[in-house]
Amino acid sequence: MKISKSSTVVLIFTIIAAVLVSLPTNSLLQNVIPKQHTEDTNISNTQQLVVTQATQEKEVFKTFNKVSAYRDSADFYRSGHKTIKVLSYDDAVRVSSNDGYNVHPSVVSYGGNLLVVYEHRKDKSDLYIQISTDGGVTWSNTYNPRGPSWGGYPFISTNQTNPGLSITPDGYAICTFESDDNTSRLYMLEFPGIKDESSWFLSWLNLSYLSSDDGYIYHVENISSISISTPTNMEILISCAADITNVTEGITMYQIPLILYSSDGGYTFTPIFSEDTPYNYLSHSSASFDKGAYIVYQKNNGFGTDAICLYYPDGNVNYNWSDFDIPIQYDISNPDVFTLNNLVFIVFEANVDGNYGIFYYYSYDGGNSWQQGSKAIADTNESERYPSIFFDGTTLYCSFVRSGGLYLTTSDDLGQSWSTPEQISGTGNIVYSSYGADRLVKDKGIVWVNEEEYGSSIYFSSIGGSPPSPSSGKPDLLIPVNTISLKSSGERIVRNMKNILQFKIKNQGISDANDVEIGIYIRYKDDPDLIHVSSKTVLSIGAGEEKNVTVRLFSPVVREIVPVLIEFADISNMIIKIDPDNKIEESNESNNQYSLSVSYHDIFPMFGWLERIILRFLGNNRTSDVSYLEEVLVQMIEEDTLNQNNSSIKSLLSN
Repeated sequence: MKISKSSTVVLIFTIIAAVLVSLPTNSLLQNVIPKQHTEDTNISNTQQLVVTQATQEKEVFKTFNKVSAYRDSADFYRSGHKTIKVLSYDDAVRVSSNDGYNVHPSVVSYGGNLLVVYEHRKDKSDLYIQISTDGGVTWSNTYNPRGPSWGGYPFISTNQTNPGLSITPDGYAICTFESDDNTSRLYMLEFPGIKDESSWFLSWLNLSYLSSDDGYIYHVENISSISISTPTNMEILISCAADITNVTEGITMYQIPLILYSSDGGYTFTPIFSEDTPYNYLSHSSASFDKGAYIVYQKNNGFGTDAICLYYPDGNVNYNWSDFDIPIQYDISNPDVFTLNNLVFIVFEANVDGNYGIFYYYSYDGGNSWQQGSKAIADTNESERYPSIFFDGTTLYCSFVRSGGLYLTTSDDLGQSWSTPEQISGTGNIVYSSYGADRLVKDKGIVWVNEEEYGSSIYFSSIGGSPPSPSSGKPDLLIPVNTISLKSSGERIVRNMKNILQFKIKNQGISDANDVEIGIYIRYKDDPDLIHVSSKTVLSIGAGEEKNVTVRLFSPVVREIVPVLIEFADISNMIIKIDPDNKIEESNESNNQYSLSVSYHDIFPMFGWLERIILRFLGNNRTSDVSYLEEVLVQMIEEDTLNQNNSSIKSLLSN
């Protein structure tokens, strides 16, 4: 997703200085709403229901300025666990480690590659990310984002929960999630290339203050139950529930539907919500967008729970939605929705006298009419819960939990009949019974949470046949000639410094390579020893594939630049080593290293003269105390007086 500059955001939110005036109580506000699910559901009689538009005529929507998105690197921390083999192709693959509780998985696929994001609970809740490039046979190391760098990486000390993934037709994945870092922000992890971790970043929308066109101010907080759907490369639909306060009138609406819609690839989002909505205290949202946009919520009706669907049948997400209140006489919960063309399927669980079953409603005409399924998807005396629905254009897939097992049933006649449910979790496994316990993926796979002795783990199973076996060949990794360059990251703390190393890595072997470590080292003149300065991990590189790699050699922060100014003095070469610890077995192990001749002036073109001063200060002992030298350089950089005529520099020369 492409993100606009922060200056645009500042311009939008300065409008908040509006005059306080009275606001009609029947106004509806423009916003977009996220997805999630709920718990108990039930169905009784089959009936045809035509949805009317009456509520639309009574609601008055207001317009808002579009909200621009911020972006920042998330500093993805890489840990050591990875799955390296499968016990049997008939069995499921454990994706995560068994360290702590791993829950709420979400999964997308593109070109045979799988991306899974889940919640890892230990001392607190973090998001963990893993990739498979071989259809789920093996899985990468885990990555978890530490939050925006400018905020001091706030995710280190806060909780990130309930991730939800979607992917565009071109393979651009976006993950929404809840965070208690700032409950007025809607955070997103973005994966422009799910195999290229160097492209990943964090973005967010600041919804703390919104100003309507007629001058009313609104505050959004406690964003929850987020869901996302990306039907095209430019459209993004996010649904959620939130507490929204009309600051002008001092009125707060609790956990009402909020929708955020982007038609420009994520540069800006239009917020949509209704101030006179009859729906509040919503949860468990689920969103699906194809020809039309459909969002379901679980809601509290005062006596129990039921479900609603807000939708735009023509796909024109604007200020007027249609709504369908599912007419079931029992408590229903944990709804999930999926749409393709004009077909819409809503599944949920229903509580009939204490026993849960899986039921559904459908529409074949984009929501003009709704009909209850002629029979339950699953309804035995064992209780079936937590359904998930997917349609590939031919077959409907519905998964659910029954008696600690994960089951899957299918329909080839648009839900008129369903196959005998098949247990896919294995007889020895106990599935974590909770909302979000499992998720289907379009390439006929499923992830779920399995209870372990000391926690819970994420598992993956291919449901369209056995996963492919890994290639028996070997990779061969190298750096193509004339692809290496030093560049500036653009920060102006030390002018024109070259702190970015760019190059290409190629796999000319016949097998993919995963978790490829790259080490960057420097060598001094007349000294054979290598000094490590930076590292990079390429998540995967396929056979015959060539990838661009960007490595930051050092940070532009002043007190981090100064040690580098000293350490790089007398540099003669920069060495790039692929797989420096020889963890990857290759067909050719002799072509993994490249040496680039480089001078101090090449890296710090404005301060080539400083090298001789540093070397004179150090003498023959690089382990000597350089604190005085560091303080002098820090002070001069901060005061922008670092030049060879400075009196402090001259005093160093006289030492």
